[in-house]
Amino acid sequence: MCFKGLSSIFCALTFLTICHSFKVHRAAGPGILIIGGSPAARGEFPWLVSIQLKSRGHICGGTIFNSEWILTAAHCMFEDLPRGYQIVAGEHLRNETDPSEQIVDVEGFFVHESYDEDSAQNDIGLIRLKSPINFHDFVKPGVIGDNTTTEENQLIAAGWGYTQSGTPSSSIELLKVTVPLRPNADCDLAYGEFGYTGVKQICAGIGGKDSCSGDSGGGLINAGDKTVVGIVSYGIECGLQVFPGVYTRISYYHDWIMATISKAESTTTTRRVESTTNGSSDNMGNIIGLYTKLAVLLASVFQLL
Repeated sequence: MCFKGLSSIFCALTFLTICHSFKVHRAAGPGILIIGGSPAARGEFPWLVSIQLKSRGHICGGTIFNSEWILTAAHCMFEDLPRGYQIVAGEHLRNETDPSEQIVDVEGFFVHESYDEDSAQNDIGLIRLKSPINFHDFVKPGVIGDNTTTEENQLIAAGWGYTQSGTPSSSIELLKVTVPLRPNADCDLAYGEFGYTGVKQICAGIGGKDSCSGDSGGGLINAGDKTVVGIVSYGIECGLQVFPGVYTRISYYHDWIMATISKAESTTTTRRVESTTNGSSDNMGNIIGLYTKLAVLLASVFQLL
């Protein structure tokens, strides 16, 4: 996929990879990876989950918001219907099943209503799980923060994405990389015409160290207090000094996150009460099914806007 305004011929000639799409290795297109990283310790990022297609495996990362909700990038939720997805919490080595792992099916997608696929503005969404995640030392919710400033302005990205730009070879092991916070002016220069805005996005990365395909949707972490401040969104190629990584700034969307969860949960609760009052469990199942299908339909419509 090319940025709006760039011809397909130009993109083909320059081999530009838009890193806010899915990872090639196990999804249907290029995404975000860890360039210049090192292995993470088991349980170092207990809030990080692997978002997977049941048919093809890992495509994106996500952050556990609470036991029933995952925070991720909007662009991670258009490959299939929710029933085709699963979440793996406690993942470390992709080729091994760890005792700490939990595999949970997806109930529904909630994409920001103003998400723009071309500019990647408002690249944020929530995944509702069919059953709660059980928390323990290796699986915990992330602490959402709003401070991107540390003593040395260092941030951390982690994931199972590509380890070399343009090469469909993802990491088996969870990797992490420390990336410097960059001035908004750097991303304005690199992506300004595509709509980069510092109030809603974070600019980070340096030549040779970056997130890349397959890391999309995972959290950007404050290296000081270990709060999750951003969501891996996009970039041009990976690990290039002139094209830093762009991350969705979570704090800007705090009200949207809380309102979306509250509305979804209250709607489900209300319908359960109505179903019980009417004495029709079958109707309840039909209503929930219709609600889920409507959410998927809306997500598909927003993708086309």
